[in-house]
Amino acid sequence: MNKQYLDKEGLQIVADNANLRVKIVTEVPSTPRNDMVILYNGADTTDFKKGGVYKYNGTEWEALGGSVEQVYDSTSEKAQSGKAVDMAVQQFITDNTSLVWETKTWQGLTDFFAVQVWKDGGNTYYSDGTTHRVLNRSTDTWETKTWSGLTRFYGSGIWHDGDNLYFSEGTTQYVFNRAEDKWERKTWNGLSSFSFITDIWTDGTDFYFSDNSRQYILNRETSTWEPKTWNINIAVAPDVWHDGDTVYYSSGNSQYVLNKTTMEWEPKTWNGLPDNFVGRDIWTDGNSFYYAYYLVLNRVTDTWEPITWNINPQRGSTWLDDGNLYSSSGSLGQYVAHRKFNTLIK
Repeated sequence: MNKQYLDKEGLQIVADNANLRVKIVTEVPSTPRNDMVILYNGADTTDFKKGGVYKYNGTEWEALGGSVEQVYDSTSEKAQSGKAVDMAVQQFITDNTSLVWETKTWQGLTDFFAVQVWKDGGNTYYSDGTTHRVLNRSTDTWETKTWSGLTRFYGSGIWHDGDNLYFSEGTTQYVFNRAEDKWERKTWNGLSSFSFITDIWTDGTDFYFSDNSRQYILNRETSTWEPKTWNINIAVAPDVWHDGDTVYYSSGNSQYVLNKTTMEWEPKTWNGLPDNFVGRDIWTDGNSFYYAYYLVLNRVTDTWEPITWNINPQRGSTWLDDGNLYSSSGSLGQYVAHRKFNTLIK
């Protein structure tokens, strides 16, 4: 699909029909071409800030918003550590490219749903009851996979805590023993019955259980779910979602953002929201964020803007694998997305 990376020449944005280079400059070009985009790495001025991304509109330079957190250090052979691309460049990609959906043909599986696709390490798996597959990317083939210790389970119940792999569905709780390549029974303290797909969420560091009046945090050292008190009621765990490092809770008229310093939920104002806006219908292509199939998030203005597709992906049908975006909704269709620049910029 699309990739972006930083090297000593500048920011490279790779799409299916063109490559775009966002040039790193220490001085603003005196005779820029129309639609030229630069990443400014010079001293701060009234109009230009170090790390800012700017676009020439034919008359003047306009800031795209945000900044690139780490810009290339010309004294080094590599880009500095940290995020190479931040909100401004991601928004530029959203504004200037489109996703085009095309029919995807798989081998080994035909009509399958994204909710049962899961990942562990570098592998991608599909689990639906007793049907288990592992994806061979070189041939686009879903090959038969045999598991030991647990033969009937679903990808929708698989989750990671950073170190371990679990399957959680009601009272069926397992952990994967990597050394012996087998699933083993898992005993939790504090909670004995929960399902990952409906009850568990993470802020990127810790794991939580949320079901209206019952709120817990996982102590991974002791495998104990301990009571957790929040300043708001999180009714449904899937309505918690992430935009990079930021965590939101979206449930109808309740819109909040998590302050990770105080661990308090604070009111969040969005623009362009529909009624009954819920986090469970938000998804990403690895760059942009979408609501269902008809809104895309402008991350600079916090506005949800209308979007049209050549094919509308079904709710819950999208999944990412190795930089590619797919839509899998059973007999309703299997698709792959290609990102293309709306207007080729050289």
